[in-house]
Amino acid sequence: MKWLGVNLNDIETTFTRGMARFTGLKFQIPRGLCQYGLSEYKSINIEIGNKAFINWWREMETKLCAAEPFNSNLKGSSLRIKVEDGTPVFDAQRNYVGSYTTAGEGAGKEMSCLIEITGVYFFNNQYGFTVKCSQIMVYEDLQAAAEAEEEPIVPVSKCALLEDD
Repeated sequence: MKWLGVNLNDIETTFTRGMARFTGLKFQIPRGLCQYGLSEYKSINIEIGNKAFINWWREMETKLCAAEPFNSNLKGSSLRIKVEDGTPVFDAQRNYVGSYTTAGEGAGKEMSCLIEITGVYFFNNQYGFTVKCSQIMVYEDLQAAAEAEEEPIVPVSKCALLEDD
């Protein structure tokens, strides 16, 4: 499901050792530019130009974690996402092309990711979301456009990412 289909009121929250854990918070983010690729810390930053998404993300943060100080994964329009070893990468034709293992892989590419927010962490006296990437779709063309208000619903296959937005 794309982010527009997420109803924040339907997110199930449980608590483990005082920290929130979420069920059902898995969605596809809008297409954006990954300028630097995979970092040495196994994360990517995607520049997302979709203002509606950015506003929605901020609303989600406020609704799901009121703890302060909060360290957002979204800095300006750049969203930081953790990429674990073996996270599948697909091309725009939905063909599996491997996974990112080396720092810098994916640099300069436009991509969309299927992400999951699993819960809230507390580290270095700050709270934040644990945001993990489940799948990456990479586009060869550099034409990130604003996402349409209505998103098509398509059947889920091995590649769960939806068509180009």
